[in-house]
Amino acid sequence: MKKIIFVVFAATFMLVGFNNLYSQYIGFEPNNGDIYICPGTSSTARINLYWTWLLTTYPPNYTYAAYAKLITGTKDYYSNIKGTNKESFPEYFDLPSGTYTWTMELYEFFNESEGFVKTATVTNTFYVKYKLYAANNFSGGIINLEGSTVQSGSSVLKIVNQNVSVGAIDQNDNEGYYRIWNSNGINNSNWLIHNIPIYGATSRNYSYTVTINDNGATLVADLKKLCNVTFQNNFIGVGNGGIIKVNGQTYSSPTTQFQVVEGNTITAEAQYYYFMNGIEYTFTNWSDGSTTLSKTFTINAHNQITANYRGKPTNNGEYVHFGTQFGQPIEIYWTDNPNTNVTQYQIWRKVKHNGVEGPEQLLATVGRGVGRYVDNDYVLTQSYTNDLLKYDVRAYYSVEGTYSDPNYATVYGMELYKKGPETKPVEYSISAYPNPFNPSTTINYELPERSLVTIKIYDVLGREIKELINEMKEAGYYKLEFDGNELSSGIYICTINANKFNKSIKLMLVK
Repeated sequence: MKKIIFVVFAATFMLVGFNNLYSQYIGFEPNNGDIYICPGTSSTARINLYWTWLLTTYPPNYTYAAYAKLITGTKDYYSNIKGTNKESFPEYFDLPSGTYTWTMELYEFFNESEGFVKTATVTNTFYVKYKLYAANNFSGGIINLEGSTVQSGSSVLKIVNQNVSVGAIDQNDNEGYYRIWNSNGINNSNWLIHNIPIYGATSRNYSYTVTINDNGATLVADLKKLCNVTFQNNFIGVGNGGIIKVNGQTYSSPTTQFQVVEGNTITAEAQYYYFMNGIEYTFTNWSDGSTTLSKTFTINAHNQITANYRGKPTNNGEYVHFGTQFGQPIEIYWTDNPNTNVTQYQIWRKVKHNGVEGPEQLLATVGRGVGRYVDNDYVLTQSYTNDLLKYDVRAYYSVEGTYSDPNYATVYGMELYKKGPETKPVEYSISAYPNPFNPSTTINYELPERSLVTIKIYDVLGREIKELINEMKEAGYYKLEFDGNELSSGIYICTINANKFNKSIKLMLVK
């Protein structure tokens, strides 16, 4: 408050017989009951004071003097009357929040014997208040303020050291969440002011005592989001079935919604292994990338959490076995995987020769429905002194591009001939095995020198059925598959033309 200095005007005069000519009225602003609001976040409000009076009439040509006295309770102020009936103090008052009771007195001079006489007085009480707001921690909604339900962001006027009564209301927000006042012990709700939690203000209904720094401040209800969480398995190309444990209890996938207060946790446990329709599924990771089967998730939003699985064909039921004709090329048989998305099979071989096992070698890839492969490099034997041959029929699952695990079956065999840059055939030849066949057979041919090779299949009437090859080949050993799936049972002729070598062999398809 600025210091105010007044000069009191006094006049000396002779006045006889008019001692009853006193003032009739005096008043001042602020009026009784006026409220002043501290602007913005200021801790004071600026008060300009005005005072008014109504004087009695008095005879002309008499000397007259008057002054006003303002009593604030902390200091008195004086002001001369300048001849009008409304005056303003030359300075202003910057007042902090509080209740103020001020008195204005009027003193008039009529004669020297009486001097200045108090002729009127008035007392006014007025208030300087803060504006405080109550709001939710999200946009919009409703809140309880001073016992009434109001829109979030509403305000109330208070004096320092008075209490503000607020209450949080559970409700839907505009972001798709239901908000609650949480008191379950984890991430509890709390009232805030100046964006700082108020110590101990964890009750839904709270009474706050206004401090000198609170003008323009907002009491914020820290309502917590109630998050909907579901869990599911993911089997690529199959669906989301199976089971998941949530907080120790087993549920079908996808689970029902679990409601979790934001900042709280929920624990889920995936099953490691499933077997469905010829495919083995093993757990790989949760949707957040974690690879532990049991995982505790901290929830802060609506969420669907997925346990991902990788599928690959199983070896169970494949039943890899071999032909039984000793001295003949080795025949490998298997049963197709029941899943029709297993579309191919790789034939792998490893050879253990003289006690030393060599690397695995991919021999061929055949389609679904073939169920048989002939290895013309070796013939079947029953002697332990021959090579130990290991064969794996590796199924391919087209949905995920995965193969079954290696699972080798063993048999004894003897190599028919050495192949390599140091050896080559000494004469042209062609043969087929098996013959008779169903539905396919392997045609083997040998070239002692570089040749333009043409191999064709004819029926018994001499009609060309299929040309198997027509290209230049280097000297060496070769084989190719002839598939008779689309042909009728009967006798067919296979011919080879390589340089000057021409030969025909009979093939018998038996269905």
